[in-house]
Amino acid sequence: MTTDRNENRPGYKETKIGWIPEEWEAVTVREKATKIGSGITPRGGKSVYLDEGIPFIRSQNVQAGYFEPKDLQYISNEQNDKMASSEVKPKDILYNITGASIGRACLFPTEIGTANVNQHVCIVRLKANECNPSFAVRVMNSDIAKKHLYENQAGGGREGLNFQNLGNYRIPLPPLPEQEKIAEVLGCWDEGIQTLEDLIEQKRLRKKGLMQQLLTGKKRLPGFSEDWKTVKLGTIASIPKKQKLESVEGKSLLTVKLHCLGIEKNENTRPKLSEKGRPYFKRMAGEFLIGRQNFHNGGFGIVPKSLDGLIASNAITTLKIDQTKVCKNFLLMTFSNPDYYKRVGHRMDGTGQKELSEKEILTLDIPYPPLEEQKAISAVLRTADEEIALLEAELDALRKQKKGLMQKLLTGEVRCPEFRTAV
Repeated sequence: MTTDRNENRPGYKETKIGWIPEEWEAVTVREKATKIGSGITPRGGKSVYLDEGIPFIRSQNVQAGYFEPKDLQYISNEQNDKMASSEVKPKDILYNITGASIGRACLFPTEIGTANVNQHVCIVRLKANECNPSFAVRVMNSDIAKKHLYENQAGGGREGLNFQNLGNYRIPLPPLPEQEKIAEVLGCWDEGIQTLEDLIEQKRLRKKGLMQQLLTGKKRLPGFSEDWKTVKLGTIASIPKKQKLESVEGKSLLTVKLHCLGIEKNENTRPKLSEKGRPYFKRMAGEFLIGRQNFHNGGFGIVPKSLDGLIASNAITTLKIDQTKVCKNFLLMTFSNPDYYKRVGHRMDGTGQKELSEKEILTLDIPYPPLEEQKAISAVLRTADEEIALLEAELDALRKQKKGLMQKLLTGEVRCPEFRTAV
């Protein structure tokens, strides 16, 4: 750890992990731990998992700073007794030591009760009177840990961390009262972030409910009572002929994201023309695009101005919308209703990777209110989207502020008032 802002500051000292306050220590995890070890996968693997029993924690349950109970597996009491050495206890830190999730750490949630871990999750049990687990787990999830991880992964593919490596990990350690205060301060930030995350989720659920009601005509906006129709997409939109590109040199690809997340630039793939490959076409801002292989996964969107002129292959279809008949955003929101796009999967065809043919696209049934009602529904749902976007921006800013503060608190650059040393 190198902290330039602390270098040669009065009241700070140089250690193997950088400059830290004089009252702090630079210690290894092993010095402050009573246990560093993982479990095993029971003989028989998944076949021994039960619908209920003793929770069996795997790496997907250990996220950076929180425990994810989704997909938690269970083992029998007998199997847990055989693995007594890896039974988890209150205040234990769970730390992923292999695979893509290496380095994620969280506190064991005591409300789960008795639990065990597999070989991909390491238990770090700290000396209670010397190290605060909530403080330590924050250090393990911080930027401070990244350099250590990179330098000490044990696997040939740099995807493993053994117990010795983890035990050798040096951390900055204030006196216990300051550890507890830092954990308390960051805990307040976590509560604020969690409150905002919960609010965003509530707004998303509300919008989902609005979509299901408004886009099916179950709920009508004030001032509209005319009956809806059902029309084929081909009566309100068409598929225009586009000119194939003779060269793609220097061109950038766009891609249609899944789950109704819109269009983005593909930064990882460069387009290439080949005799047997797909042709490419230029796409313009405002075009309505459908990824025919992933329509049933929410693969569609409208090209934003920022991506005007990028290209895509003929695996992506352009719809020309007749805006005298249909509101483009109403059509997008109709498609974006999971109840709509997920049920299109059975119409996909092909011998290799299945896709929705252009002919099939034009036969899709579209709920069709009068144009002015379409615009009104679109405006209501767009307002909901804008409200969520503002909250997400606020959440992103809050997370960045917390990350910056955490880095400063965990390195001693910023001290809580009661622990500042007069110089």
